[in-house]
Amino acid sequence: MAILYLYEKMAKKAMNVRVFHALDLATLGPLWWRYGGVMVALWWRYGGVMGALWGQGNTVMDLTKSIEELEGEFWPPPKLESHVAVESHRLRKVPLVNLTVEDLRLLVGQRVGLEYTVPLAMDRLEENPLAAGAMYRGDLLTNVLKLPESFWQLHPELNNRLVEVKLELEALAETIAKELLPSISTFEFR
Repeated sequence: MAILYLYEKMAKKAMNVRVFHALDLATLGPLWWRYGGVMVALWWRYGGVMGALWGQGNTVMDLTKSIEELEGEFWPPPKLESHVAVESHRLRKVPLVNLTVEDLRLLVGQRVGLEYTVPLAMDRLEENPLAAGAMYRGDLLTNVLKLPESFWQLHPELNNRLVEVKLELEALAETIAKELLPSISTFEFR
């Protein structure tokens, strides 16, 4: 008998996405569900190990695996000993769930594992459009925006998510310009 702890929550208000949480790996198959072809996430705990699947469009990934494991491609050591080359190689071995904003910024900027790194980057950007790695506020968004048009044509669902981030930033910029800057300019600091 499978012990099942299920509930659903709305992940993003604009995207009617349901996230299921389960305790038993045996329930993995029946719980994988695609909602309007957009995105579904499944988390489970089995034998004390937390696992996660994330899916969008035709991409499904186990967040406990690394880019190397998911692609089945193992790179030889880098020929150049530059920071970027060494880090790009190292980060390919890190489980996706452990990648930081800085890691995603670097990987997206180097076009490494885009099938896996861009959806995760979009998750971070939806939470905070100005998410910062090691360079400046918004550096992750800058690298995502530098991806070629061909990438966005192959991934319309990610393009739609990027449009939502753009709209959020535009609304924020308008609020800053119309409300915050006038108020702060008349405030007397003590």
